[in-house]
Amino acid sequence: MATLRTLMITQWYPPEPGPAVVPAVIAQALVQRGHEVEVLTGFPNYPTGELQPGWKMSFLQPSELDGVKVWRVPLFASHDASALKRIANYASFGISAAAGVLWGRLRGKIQRPDVQWVAYSPVTVGLPMLVSRAFGRIPTVVWVGDLWPDTMEVAGLNGAHSVLKVAGRLLHWWCNLLYRHAEAVVVLSPGIRDVLIGRGVPEEKIHFIPVAPDERVFRPLSVAERAKARERFGTEGQRRVLLYAGAMGEAQGLSTLIRAAAKAGDQGPEVLLAGSGTQEEALRELATSLNAPVRFLGRVQQEEMSELLGAVDAAFIGLSDAPLSAITMPSKTQSIIASHTPIVCSAPGDVAAVVAKNDIGLVCPPGDVEKLKQCLQTLAAADDAQMASWRANAATLHRQEFAAEKAGAATDALLRQVIAQK
Repeated sequence: MATLRTLMITQWYPPEPGPAVVPAVIAQALVQRGHEVEVLTGFPNYPTGELQPGWKMSFLQPSELDGVKVWRVPLFASHDASALKRIANYASFGISAAAGVLWGRLRGKIQRPDVQWVAYSPVTVGLPMLVSRAFGRIPTVVWVGDLWPDTMEVAGLNGAHSVLKVAGRLLHWWCNLLYRHAEAVVVLSPGIRDVLIGRGVPEEKIHFIPVAPDERVFRPLSVAERAKARERFGTEGQRRVLLYAGAMGEAQGLSTLIRAAAKAGDQGPEVLLAGSGTQEEALRELATSLNAPVRFLGRVQQEEMSELLGAVDAAFIGLSDAPLSAITMPSKTQSIIASHTPIVCSAPGDVAAVVAKNDIGLVCPPGDVEKLKQCLQTLAAADDAQMASWRANAATLHRQEFAAEKAGAATDALLRQVIAQK
C-alpha cells in the first residue's frame, strides 16, 4: 500500500492517560501500516489540570514518540469543576492549535497531509481542523469521543447549565458545521450513531469503529503475575475485590457504588477506587461516614494498570442516570475487556448491552443502590468456575470485536476511502 501522510489533531496525547489513549493507539496502528503520522496536541496536564513535571510550554514544540512526530502547543492548563475554567482550557487549545497548524504549514514545519484524523472532543478542536482543511481541502475523518454539547450537562461542571442555556444553540450549530466539513464521522457506540442521524448527519457518512485499548498496557496476567500483583496491592485474602479506576466525577455514579458497598457490608466485595477528580473529596467523606469497605488508592500510573487489574476479581463501570448515559461507551470498557477482567456494570444502554450480551459480568440499572448491592453480593459469592467463565468470555470478545488490530485496520481503510472519494 502507498504511504500516507496523516495529521492527527487531538487535545490529549501521551504521556497523558484517559482520553489520550485512543489517539495514541490509532497513531501506532497507522504507523504499523506505513503511514507517516504527525500529531498536533497540547502539553500534558490531564487529569490534574497542572502541567506535568519536566515540561515547559512553548509554541510548536517538536518531539518524537514511538515513531510519531508530535507537535505541542501551549494551553490554559485546567481540569477544574468550574465550567468557565474548563471552557478556557478547551478554547485555549483550539486557538493555539489553529495558530500552530497555520504557522506550521506556512513555515514548512508540519508537512502537507494526505488526510487528517481529528479527535472531536472538545469541539474547539474544530478550529485547527478547519484551518488545516483550508490548505487544499484536506480530507477529514472526525472521531466523536464525546457527544457535544450534551456532555457538558452530565459532566457535573459548576455553571454548565447556565453556559448551555446561553450558548446551546451556538454549540449545536458549531457541531453541525464540523460534521458537514468532514468526509467521515467515526462513533464509538451505536447509540451515538442514531443520535447523529437524528440531528441530520447523513447515515452514509457515519462509521462505527469500537475503541481500541492499549494492548501494551492492558493485557491478561499469568497466575504467577496475578499472585504478585495481589501481594503488592494487598488483595491476597479470600474476599472478592472490585476495582474502579478512572475519573471521579458526577458522571461515573461512584456515590451509588459506595452506598451499595456499605449496604452489602461483609457479604459484598472490598472496593478499591483508583484515580482522582472533582468528586474525590466528597466520595472519601461519604465512604468514611458510611463505614463502607472502600479503599482509595489515589492516582495509579497508566503502565501499572495491567498489574492493578490483575490484583482484583472484577472492575466497575458506572454511569449516572442521565439521557446521555444510554449511548455512552466509556473507553475503559475495552481496556478492562482486554485484561480479561469481569465487569460489574451500573449503567444503561450500550455498555450494559455489551456486558449482558457477552456474559462478561453483572449488570444493574444506574443509580439503583439496592440492585447494585445485590450485584456486589453476587460477585462476592461467585465461585472460581463462574469467575473463569466471565474471564474466558471477555477474552473471546476482545479477540473478536475489540482488538487494536481490528480498529487499526478499519481506521486505515476509512482514511484511504475518504482520500479516494476526494
